[in-house]
Amino acid sequence: MPLYVQRRTLAAKCKLRLYADGEIIVRQGDDSTEMFVVHKGQVVVVRDRGGARGEPDEFELARLGPGAFFGEMALMTGERRTATVRASGACSMFVLDHAPLREVLEAVPHLAELISRVIVERQARTAVEDARPLEASSSPEERSSLLLGRIRKFFSL
Repeated sequence: MPLYVQRRTLAAKCKLRLYADGEIIVRQGDDSTEMFVVHKGQVVVVRDRGGARGEPDEFELARLGPGAFFGEMALMTGERRTATVRASGACSMFVLDHAPLREVLEAVPHLAELISRVIVERQARTAVEDARPLEASSSPEERSSLLLGRIRKFFSL
């Protein structure tokens, strides 16, 4: 089946959610299997460094606008949320859950490999922005291959 048909299938299975200014969309540490695409508005992505005396010590990772997405690791591997995302003004999100994506990955197996490469590239950019070292012993190809294995396991492919 052509990829554009798969995209339409996924789009038809997405839900549209509305968020008010300041509303938390996902919270760091939560576990869920949804990915979000910004439809309208903007979101801010923050990470908690774990401040003294239990007080939050957040720093901003990114601001994302229409067309940008987040939550791909949770969707693809079931991994807990690594950041908090909140609405910056009123916004709407397309939300994709695990089950519809599984159908597409079964129909287009190479898509999981493409997605794993995109995720590894994004992680590399985030690591540089956060001044976090990447695993020195592994290349992007090795990290992508490891992630692809996790994706296949999570989706039972």
